[in-house]
Amino acid sequence: KDHLGNNRVSFGRNSAGALEITDANDYYPFGMNHLKSGNAYFAQGSYKSYKYNGKELQESGMYDYGARFYMADIGRWGVIDPLSEKMRRYSPYNYAFDNPIRFIDPDGRQADDWRNKNGQLVYDPKANGGKGAYTQYATATDKKLGDNLRNSGKKGLEQFNTLVNSSIPTTLTLDTKKSIQKDSDGNPVQAETTTRFDTKSVVKDRKGNVIDVKLKSADIVLFTASIQDEAKNPDKYSQYNDPKETQAIKSGVITEDDITTMSLGHEIGHTTKDNVLTTLNGGDREAVPEKTDNQIMNEIIKKKSK
Repeated sequence: KDHLGNNRVSFGRNSAGALEITDANDYYPFGMNHLKSGNAYFAQGSYKSYKYNGKELQESGMYDYGARFYMADIGRWGVIDPLSEKMRRYSPYNYAFDNPIRFIDPDGRQADDWRNKNGQLVYDPKANGGKGAYTQYATATDKKLGDNLRNSGKKGLEQFNTLVNSSIPTTLTLDTKKSIQKDSDGNPVQAETTTRFDTKSVVKDRKGNVIDVKLKSADIVLFTASIQDEAKNPDKYSQYNDPKETQAIKSGVITEDDITTMSLGHEIGHTTKDNVLTTLNGGDREAVPEKTDNQIMNEIIKKKSK
């Protein structure tokens, strides 16, 4: 399989017991086969029927995604998206927001998104009967970051759900460089987020206020050196933090892992449309994320005090 879950090469044993290629496929971005690359376009009754995105190719030429059927020849669904009200800026027949190189749609309902730097889905909220589960691409670090966040308390779980149900591809990277990251003013930085949007999609009201925008993607980076430094030297960061946080770190209640969790919850707040609209309208983009940071901290402290 490739990074989008497409079955590219299948193997089987011949009569002599040796492995041989039984099916090979190359795909156009929206899923149509390169006709000369596959051993067969259809392969009814065998595992070779599972091709694009690992979905089963039907005799009709459509792929079965569960919630609906997909037509790879035109790059569209045959029926409207059952969750179309959540994504009104897009055609209800579009596949993966018309960007199949970056997105996948696991079941025909929504392209959802916590991805690694290679574009692979890390967590699928629809897996495990709708309870959600990490995918095969989730590393031990991914799982630790995610579990620490969602198990930190009510606010942490809310931020985790925001991340895994995002309608834009959101990458999460742990920067393990030993040097402490600093901003343009020389202040230490534990994390940073870049959220991209389509400048042509900006909608303003009669007063010139931005009321809507189409987000494209977001990248969250956590800097371990800065986080470790804060855990060891909290007084250096006291001018940036709530006094309660500084004291909690000094007393050992808040650990390095907790600071990472708080930073992640904070940064997820920067990936939302509301935060982007606040920024575009000249508001304080840090106000809500900082409040989230403190809420997660208080829930962690409360949980540990029991």
